[in-house]
Amino acid sequence: MKIKVAIIVRSLEKGGTERQVIEIASGLDQEKFKVVIISFYNKGELIELARKKNIEVIFIGKKNRYDLILFLYKFITCTHKVKPDIIHSFLDSPNIFSSIYKLLYPNSILLWGIRSSDMDLTKYTKMRTFSKFIEVSLSKFPNEIIFNSLNAIRNNDNSRYKSKYSVIQNGIDTKIFINSEVLRNQYRNKWALDESFFIIGMVARFDPKKDHKNFIKASKIILKNRENIRFVLITNYKKELESIINSYGMKKYFIIETNITETNKIYPAFDINTLSSAFGEGFPNAIAEGMSCGIPSTATDTGDSKEIIGDIKLISKPRDPAELASCWISIYEKNFEERIKIGLEQRNRIINNYSKEIMLKKSEKLYFKYHQLNNNE
Repeated sequence: MKIKVAIIVRSLEKGGTERQVIEIASGLDQEKFKVVIISFYNKGELIELARKKNIEVIFIGKKNRYDLILFLYKFITCTHKVKPDIIHSFLDSPNIFSSIYKLLYPNSILLWGIRSSDMDLTKYTKMRTFSKFIEVSLSKFPNEIIFNSLNAIRNNDNSRYKSKYSVIQNGIDTKIFINSEVLRNQYRNKWALDESFFIIGMVARFDPKKDHKNFIKASKIILKNRENIRFVLITNYKKELESIINSYGMKKYFIIETNITETNKIYPAFDINTLSSAFGEGFPNAIAEGMSCGIPSTATDTGDSKEIIGDIKLISKPRDPAELASCWISIYEKNFEERIKIGLEQRNRIINNYSKEIMLKKSEKLYFKYHQLNNNE
């Protein structure tokens, strides 16, 4: 009989966590596992992708953040009806509601997924801070907490939680995230940027931890005497970003895209892939995905970025635009062949250490362990 895994998420909006959930749900051995995604909200750009991959998704239909009592009843009823052998929740609100389910059904196996490290909650709403407080308070309920970054352990993020923990880093589909001359030309033609332009790009939702202002300040620095550089931001929210860019007098140098779900098609158009985060990263998919595409990638020293990239010369201090710009310049000033070499080395690093297959193998091993323990009790 197959092991039934219920993956609990808030929604299927485009994001690193949601993409990893899709990878797990579609990638586990289908002869041994049956996976159901239970989503609080019936929304998200990745719903169509889940359908294409024949993933069963159940939408509970939460109305808003204040829809609690009725939603809790529907969530518990729905989850109990699924009869999962293992519940794997991701992020704070799914972790909280799944713990309430565990309180009512104490024999159920619950695994939490925590996807950030070293968070600065002062940059977020009081509701977010309260949600994190509740999550920590309920942390005795999961059988195990799964962090997606070693940095969470190094920063002692795990010390606040009361359950045992382990680390399974994210996995990248290296067969989809590949370099492509066709895609490179397609998007460069769309943006009217031929090969005479050097593109520095970033894939990151508009969020305090991503620190887009750091990126914009660094772009102003690198542009000195380098008029052929352009910047592409793949994000979810345009208006405020445009306002910041305009305040720096940089409008003509930037392109912002907000409706891209297949990010594997974007990276090949970049000459440098980067991440400007200030804090809070776990395992940043945007860096690993760009590397898998063979695009030279740089990042700030947040989350597991330093370990993923593996070259300290391509890592800058958070909130230091001059140092971030310096990392970009170190790649910009190399010739074409040298940049190709960096990209190939980075791609091989992802294949050998952070592939989807490695992540799935570790996930299956975890699920087998708890299924066996549960059957032995």
